[in-house]
Amino acid sequence: MLHSFLGGFLDITWAKSINETNYGYNAANQMTSANATTLTYDHNGNLLGDGANI
Repeated sequence: MLHSFLGGFLDITWAKSINETNYGYNAANQMTSANATTLTYDHNGNLLGDGANI
């Protein structure tokens, strides 16, 4: 609590935001998704696209 200049007390509550990221993996242990982003790979395991960069 903080003391205000009017002689009262101010009760301040801080909200902590929680940022979660969910990851998906395939049988080859390659990341296939991160939240809503889909990752794609070629037959050699090279990353083809990440939803933004092709």
